[in-house]
Amino acid sequence: MEIRNLNTFLQVSLMQNFTKAADVLGYTQSNVSSQIRQLETEIGAPLFNRVGKNVTLTQYGQMLVPYAQQIVSTSAQIETLLLNKDKIGGTVRVGFCESLFECLLEETFFQYHKQFPNVVIDVTVDATAKLFKKVHTNEIDAACLIADYSGDSDLCFWNTEPCKMVVVATPSHPIAASETLSLQNLDGQEFILMEDTAPYILNFISLLYKNNVEITSFLRVQSPEAAIKVMQRGNYLSVLPDYAVNKAISEGKLVRIDIPDFNQTQSVQFITHKNKAVTPQISDFLTCAYNTFLSYTQDNILE
Repeated sequence: MEIRNLNTFLQVSLMQNFTKAADVLGYTQSNVSSQIRQLETEIGAPLFNRVGKNVTLTQYGQMLVPYAQQIVSTSAQIETLLLNKDKIGGTVRVGFCESLFECLLEETFFQYHKQFPNVVIDVTVDATAKLFKKVHTNEIDAACLIADYSGDSDLCFWNTEPCKMVVVATPSHPIAASETLSLQNLDGQEFILMEDTAPYILNFISLLYKNNVEITSFLRVQSPEAAIKVMQRGNYLSVLPDYAVNKAISEGKLVRIDIPDFNQTQSVQFITHKNKAVTPQISDFLTCAYNTFLSYTQDNILE
């Protein structure tokens, strides 16, 4: 049983399409089909239901996935076992949501590049919903994002960390001097919000709706840094992850607005697809990014 055939099997199961899997692997479609037929002969059972251009895993295919993933990943680890990290090459395709990109990429790249100077890091910055999709379609190897915990059985969660969402304003904002506010005090206020597909924004808008609170959102951005800059030009509010604003708060640029009936948390997540053959390059990048996040949040923690 060839490891190459197992890797092809994983790619087809991930893409659910022989042609797309061939494009990713750099093979012809006939080569992919031949490898899958050879593997099915060795297994003694069909691995895919072939209906039109799309394919789905059979029961036997589903059973093979974890074993194939383990074998291919172990093979990749063996190939690099006797190599120094500075001799290992390849490419790691990783996606970040904007807020994590701003606080993680520089230090993560610096630390990772010292270990793997010959590995290329291909970075995608996009909305959380699009990053989930790109992991599913194998457009990226891994993603670092912030979302509700997902029960998606097709994903592997390498690390998760809870994160508080906070309402912030500039110190000069009229409501900034209030010690404690309710959600009703936000009625009619102008907000700068992240993209409307961000899970924590969807949750915040839903909470306001349930409490009959209407706000004005005149600007939608993906970058917390951009939101903070605009906020300093006027009396605007925003809802952001605490890790994205703690530094600005400590520098006196923003203040946290205390709203007891707003107590929202989400998870910073580091994910791959379950069918992804995770190489040492990928796993070490995720470990590096996670450790960088822990260090960043500790350095910018507010008393």
